[in-house]
Amino acid sequence: MAKKTLEEKIKLVCWWALGLTILYFLIGAWLISDGPKFDSTKTYNLLKDTLTLTAAFLAPVAAFVLFSDWREQHIEKLLEQESSEIYASYIDILDTWQHYRFEVEDDEVFTQSTIESREAKHFGLMDRVEKAIQITEQLQSRDIKAKEFTELALNCFKEIRNLIFELNILGSFKEKQFNPQKYNFEYTDESNSEFSSRMELNFEGMQEQMMTNFSRAYGNKSKLFAFSSNLKIQN
Repeated sequence: MAKKTLEEKIKLVCWWALGLTILYFLIGAWLISDGPKFDSTKTYNLLKDTLTLTAAFLAPVAAFVLFSDWREQHIEKLLEQESSEIYASYIDILDTWQHYRFEVEDDEVFTQSTIESREAKHFGLMDRVEKAIQITEQLQSRDIKAKEFTELALNCFKEIRNLIFELNILGSFKEKQFNPQKYNFEYTDESNSEFSSRMELNFEGMQEQMMTNFSRAYGNKSKLFAFSSNLKIQN
């Protein structure tokens, strides 16, 4: 069902006011009439009462219609703004994650980084995702119109949260692969070379799993944009 514009609502109120005015006047004229005799005083008083009643009806109804329309526009603008910000946050987090992935996968860049710097990026990304989830949940609880958008957005953020965990594990495998002398204590009969080879296999397995999950998360980007666009105010 198409939503009425403010102009259509005002016209509807005016038609109702006109109809009630005519009805009140006709009923009043019938009640005070003395047959064919015309009484100008009674007619004047009736007309005055009719116009007073119409004004008393129009004033609060018009105020209510204007307030309701302002409130609806305010809610729609807020919904458009917040959904756009949530979508932009998802894209930004996804881009940051890809930069972080490059730093882990590229051997030269990885060796120049430290465990502390990688942990800082990991927890920084996780913090951004948790804040985005919180904002999305607030929007979901406040506006039913955003149900489809918020459900998909929450799913997207939870998927990228898993990707951040997987990337952190990926980095730990490479850290162990490059530093077997520090981490090779699990099996006493395993040489450093064998340990590094095992960590490399773990790295490749996790990388394959992670990229499969990334493809799904990246594919949701267009769906999320479509849902966000549907929440924009239609001119």
